[in-house]
Amino acid sequence: MKKHGIAVAALVLIVGTVGYQFIPNTHERVVTGIAALQGNPIDHSAQDRKDRALQAVNEVIESPFGKGWSSAGWVHSDFLQVAVNLGLLAALVFLGGYLYTLLRLVQRMPVWLKSTAQGELALTLLLSFIGVGSLLAMQGVQVLPQMVLPVWFVWSMVDIWLRQTAEVREPSYSYAPANLYPAANFQ
Repeated sequence: MKKHGIAVAALVLIVGTVGYQFIPNTHERVVTGIAALQGNPIDHSAQDRKDRALQAVNEVIESPFGKGWSSAGWVHSDFLQVAVNLGLLAALVFLGGYLYTLLRLVQRMPVWLKSTAQGELALTLLLSFIGVGSLLAMQGVQVLPQMVLPVWFVWSMVDIWLRQTAEVREPSYSYAPANLYPAANFQ
């Protein structure tokens, strides 16, 4: 990563830390979010999300082949929502597609992070795709067009980048005469 990239990351971290102190109710939202992730929701919204997720799991157990489109309501998790609506197999295909794409992206990281041209793009796509996974797992974007569009846009960008870079190899920086002038005869 270039020096200006590190400086930008440090600046974002500093501004975020300082801004956190001045935005109203931020501390309270962080505390309630942490409590919800620990399984002890302290506000109504987090409790409602937990109840919907547990109800969805029970519905998948009762009907593993699904109950039909939109039968789940809004579960706040697209993976669970697909499981309730279309069945466990469809949910596993959906989850498997996400994990397969994420694995391919992670496997490319060591090569592309060394590249000055593609390293920053690769890291940006990786972080964006992790964000997509968290939205699919904990927010549920199927029912909100304003949220589903960015999710599928990022997923398609990652897939296109993976396809475009599948054949590309990092350039060799060996400066031996045979590599500089492959057509020349050096006998």
